[in-house]
Formats: sequence, C-alpha cells, structure tokens
Amino acid sequence: MKGYHDSKTKIDDRDCWQTPRYIFDHFNQEYEFTVDVAASADNSLCDKFITKEDDAIKSDWLDYAFQGDFVWCNPPYSKPREFIDKAVYEASVNKIGCVMLLPADTSVKWFAEILKTASEVILLTEGRVSFISPETGKPKNGNNKGSLIAVWEPYFIGECRITHASLKEMKENGTN
Repeated sequence: MKGYHDSKTKIDDRDCWQTPRYIFDHFNQEYEFTVDVAASADNSLCDKFITKEDDAIKSDWLDYAFQGDFVWCNPPYSKPREFIDKAVYEASVNKIGCVMLLPADTSVKWFAEILKTASEVILLTEGRVSFISPETGKPKNGNNKGSLIAVWEPYFIGECRITHASLKEMKENGTN
C-alpha cells in the first residue's frame, strides 16, 4: 500500500491494529457477526476468530461459520486485495457474507473490484478512524486516510449501492 513503508509502527505490529469497538458494534447490530476473520487472541472482536497462523485466505470459512452468516474483517492493510478476493469467493460460493473495513482509496485497483462485486460500499464520514494500537491498547490518532466499509451479502444479485455512515454519530451512540 502506498505510504505503508513510511509507517513508524514496528513492523510486527503494522497489521495488528484493532477496530474501535464503537464501529464494530454499529455494524454488528445489523449483521450479527459470527467470526472475526483477520484477528488475533489479543484483538479479536468476536468469540470465534481466524488468526494469521490459521490463514483466513487459505481457510475454508465454512469451518468457522454457516451459510448465511456474516463475518467481520479488518484485514491487514498491507494486503487488502487478498482479503477482498476471499470475501468475494466466500459470499458467492460458500454464501458467507463479509463486512470489511478498508482505507477509502478510489485510486487503487481493488476499489474497482469492490464496486464490481460488493453489495454495498459505506463511506465513513465525519472523521477518520483512530485504530487501537497493538502496543498500548488505546486509540491512536493520525490516520492519514478516510475509511470505508465494503459489504458482500450472500445471495446478493444487483449493483453495488454506495451509502455513508457518520463516525461521529457511531461514536456518540456507541462504546469507545
């Protein structure tokens, strides 16, 4: 990812940032996630999760979820395309839905793929996500991009909808 190599975060921690609870809770209310597919024991937001060692890209998500379920995914930002391709496969073949938090960058090829394959893109407005640091367990300001949510619904037929959701409202209504 552009600029990723300029990060001041330790290499081992760069792909370990946790989603703030208020964002997860907001989308969990609608989708009722059964599995966090890009997590660790330290940062999982679901009771069931797939770790780096379990390899969510090579794993069959049917080993963790049922058809019609939705999974949460805050993928390593160093390789979003692999997780996007996996979400497309799981939604279309195994009928497992996926809600994925990604940087809002319309200039990259994977964003065009999302528009072709996802049921919805939700632009997160009114702020930037302050991800939870793997070192401190606290939110860290300074995210240099906005964020979006891509949703792949199982059994979806149609064109991708583009909507928006306010981070400010999520934070006011949720937990930190």
